[in-house]
Amino acid sequence: MSKTIKSFSAGSFEFGGYFARSVAYRAPIIPTSPYPGIYITGSTGSVPYSQKTSGYYSTPPFNVYEKQDENRFWMVYARENIRLDSSTTLHNLTYYQNYKRTHSRLHDLFYSFGQNEAMEYNDPHTNAIGDKIWLTTRLPLNKATLGAYYIHDDYNTRNNFYSTAYGTNTTVAGPFFRSGNFSQNDFALFAQDDIHPIRMLHIVPGIRFVSFQTAYNDTALQDFTILPNQGYYAKCALTGGHLQIGNGNSFDSGSICGSHASRNGIEPSISVNAQLLPWLTAYGSYSEAYRTPAVGGAFGLFAKINPSAYGLEQGQYYDAGLKFNVENRGFLHHFLAGIDYFHIRYAKQSLSYAIGGGQSVFATGTSIYDGANLFVDDNPLYNLFVFGNLSLINAKYQSYVTGGTSYNGSHVPYVPAVNFNVGAYYDIPMGGMILQPKLWYQYTGSQYMFDDTTGAPSNVQMPAYGVLNMALKLKVPVRLPYAGRNTVDVSLTALNVTNNRYNQYEIVGAGGYFSPPGATVPTPAVGSNALVYAYPGAPFGIYGTVAVHF
Repeated sequence: MSKTIKSFSAGSFEFGGYFARSVAYRAPIIPTSPYPGIYITGSTGSVPYSQKTSGYYSTPPFNVYEKQDENRFWMVYARENIRLDSSTTLHNLTYYQNYKRTHSRLHDLFYSFGQNEAMEYNDPHTNAIGDKIWLTTRLPLNKATLGAYYIHDDYNTRNNFYSTAYGTNTTVAGPFFRSGNFSQNDFALFAQDDIHPIRMLHIVPGIRFVSFQTAYNDTALQDFTILPNQGYYAKCALTGGHLQIGNGNSFDSGSICGSHASRNGIEPSISVNAQLLPWLTAYGSYSEAYRTPAVGGAFGLFAKINPSAYGLEQGQYYDAGLKFNVENRGFLHHFLAGIDYFHIRYAKQSLSYAIGGGQSVFATGTSIYDGANLFVDDNPLYNLFVFGNLSLINAKYQSYVTGGTSYNGSHVPYVPAVNFNVGAYYDIPMGGMILQPKLWYQYTGSQYMFDDTTGAPSNVQMPAYGVLNMALKLKVPVRLPYAGRNTVDVSLTALNVTNNRYNQYEIVGAGGYFSPPGATVPTPAVGSNALVYAYPGAPFGIYGTVAVHF
């Protein structure tokens, strides 16, 4: 990341950019316990594939399953702040970003796919450009803000399951492929006023008009060549009609008919902040927000689900709390603490996804989140800093309906009831440098899981877990040419120092995700005998970083 700021008499100009890239072997999920029909090579007679039999962190051999994930993201932006007069400032922020994700699978003798689609090349990408412009005006008893923003992005879902042994490749369609384009335009007008009739009180009402447009068109036949002996088959999400050419062995998982949807909404908000005492502040707020449902790739709205089901999802957020700030009183030096209660109603949800067998599932729902957040930090000794955070959440579906079945009252999956972390670090001066040892513990409470057999929340919980971490940082002051006085930070971080074995994600399944052709995998009972897949959390690891600040 890099940025530069140029200040002048009437304001400032800032330009910056960011680039990130990561590449990793993508390990498949692993059953927590052995189950009939699931083997590490996909063949009967080999070692059962599970954390208890093949090893807690085991993965299939590369010649059975090999998949690499690459993520690349870069963006550039420019920000201008121009004082128009003594009380009014014009602000503008413009940005462009590009995101590309590549899943390259060279072998898959493991899952239930046929050998003619043992390979995969999935390279979706997104390009987005946006601009936000707003005015701020300071008046005797308030500060008013008025502005607008516009965001345009193009998202492509390109993917191909193929096999070079059968004459297909990354550009020649295999039995299962797609390439759909989503074009989205988001626009908003907003106004906000920070009213402070007295110094200790701020009342901030706001309102925003939002508009969302989404258009979809299928480009699979332009992006891929169809072999004559493969044929072609595709459906229309709008009408349910289909198109078949030849034997139709190649299936386009997108929708052959284009579609468009436009939705608008009004988002009100208000917040109140009152400094009751020099060391005590009380606050509360209410706000509403809309968002478009996730469109997904092959199994979501427009591509698989009729876009007539498209609707804006609505969030309603309430919160109230207290903040404490005590400076140099007794053993408290820079004491900060707070407690916050919140209530969220997330309504009109459109939930579309694929379950393990490849079926598309669509559900609607409303979820309720009630909880509290607490935090505290201070330096009781001059060089000693301590901190802690606690989050308590109760999250349930007020309504959840899929396939005509109601799961009202179910817990929202993957929302821990309890999260907390505590830690401390100490600054040790060393002749102009600072050595900073740090120790912290992170705890994640139990979470309810999603059930892949029903396409709905389950009553099964994954266990809670905790991780102890340590770090050592050395801050070195340096003087770089033309940059003045700066610092170089050299850090060594050790995560999960007790080598705790835990799963960061689990899901209830039926075994079909792993069954090779011809294998029979029984459907498990939901509950204590359920088949559970997992992504294990990272074991003990050490890494180092070097950061230069200039």
